[in-house]
Amino acid sequence: MIFQTLPKQVAPYIMLRQHMLTGNTDALREGALLGKAWGITREWTIHGLMVSSYYTGFEGLYFAHTALHDVLEHWEDHA
Repeated sequence: MIFQTLPKQVAPYIMLRQHMLTGNTDALREGALLGKAWGITREWTIHGLMVSSYYTGFEGLYFAHTALHDVLEHWEDHA
């Protein structure tokens, strides 16, 4: 029901948050790439990671860096 009302970009944003908490780097990368393909900005992707890092600390930021460094480095937002 929730995904019928909210924009489709919510799903990969939630994936980013969830997999940041679980430490699943493959799924974290998949969520980021899906979000990028569906129009989520680099800023909102980083926002999701940083908000989740409140719960994971530096360890979460470390595996997010491992999973997404190359993706975020070459991310270009298009209007």
